[in-house]
Amino acid sequence: MNTLVIDDFNLKDILTCGQCFRWKSVGEQDWIGIAGGKVLRVVQEGKQVSFHCTKTDFEQFWRYYFDLDRDYGAVKNEILVKMPDMAAAIDYGSGIRMLNQAPFEMLITYILSANNNIPRITELVRKISEAYGIRVEHPWEELVGPLYAFPEPEALAVVPVENFRAMGTGYRDKYLHESALKVVENPEAFFKIGGLPYKEAKEALLTYSGVGPKVADCILLFSSGKHEAFPIDTWIKKTVARRYGLPENQQKVIEAFIEEKFGHLKGFANQYLFYYERSL
Repeated sequence: MNTLVIDDFNLKDILTCGQCFRWKSVGEQDWIGIAGGKVLRVVQEGKQVSFHCTKTDFEQFWRYYFDLDRDYGAVKNEILVKMPDMAAAIDYGSGIRMLNQAPFEMLITYILSANNNIPRITELVRKISEAYGIRVEHPWEELVGPLYAFPEPEALAVVPVENFRAMGTGYRDKYLHESALKVVENPEAFFKIGGLPYKEAKEALLTYSGVGPKVADCILLFSSGKHEAFPIDTWIKKTVARRYGLPENQQKVIEAFIEEKFGHLKGFANQYLFYYERSL
């Protein structure tokens, strides 16, 4: 077990703000999840956070996954200097940290997210993982049951479209198949996307089936450290327009406003705003 005192860290904020779908709460600030084929139990008491894993796994995987080396106090202060009216949103989600997740998992997850809600996305990701991922042994099966690693691209690329449809993916079935197949056909092209500048990376993702601007921004924000990304769906567009008196039907105006106000911190601002407004 690895226990640290961490500022600006709240498990509930991090794991329920809409950026991840593979964690289960088993108590007050006590969560079990799977990422990168590894299972972790993490428990928080005040600022003290205990990661139930080997020191090697913590240092080589979970420290980066939870973005523990970033000063989130500085991030929040910089946002507040640019936009003081964000104080309530930042206070509500003060413990949010941006997770660094696997690019292929985010590709498939956010294709599933289109016109969907968090419980439904969670259920679909679970079904796909159980059907085509590898079971990972862990000591907490009595609490959360068996857990499965997210499938590799090769596993999903050969899944018939009708199998996806039978799981309840709806019209997204062909997008899942086509995008997984494209990754398998040219894995180097896909896995180098995260290293490209933001605009180039977004353009590259838009060539994958089922990936529009909002989905591309989610993938880049939650797997590639592209904090310039600001995912805009209908709900967040209405929220920004209402808060700042902008024309709701003019997305270019909204995007220009967001760029000017938040700059390189757009992704962080997006999560604080989304989490807070959803609570209202």
